[in-house]
Amino acid sequence: MPHTFTSSRLTTGNTFFPITVTIDNHNLYYSKGFVIGRSWISVPITGIASVNLMNRIVFSDVIVETKGGRILNLSGFTHSDAKRIYRLLNILEY
Repeated sequence: MPHTFTSSRLTTGNTFFPITVTIDNHNLYYSKGFVIGRSWISVPITGIASVNLMNRIVFSDVIVETKGGRILNLSGFTHSDAKRIYRLLNILEY
């Protein structure tokens, strides 16, 4: 069953186009909108090297590093959503 999370519009860079993250049993899907178009990134769960959680005062960031060296900064999520993303990725990674 896929889990979908959307970042808060109150954070920098997410005001008009929030980040959307979907996690299923096999992939992490990341999408970010722009004035023209949308960026989609798909990372297999087996391709994730590390997951870090950074709690800020109001919102949290999840930093995902892939085995290929790409770093995804999933910023502007509530503390509870960021913890769920972190736990889901750590559980599925192994």
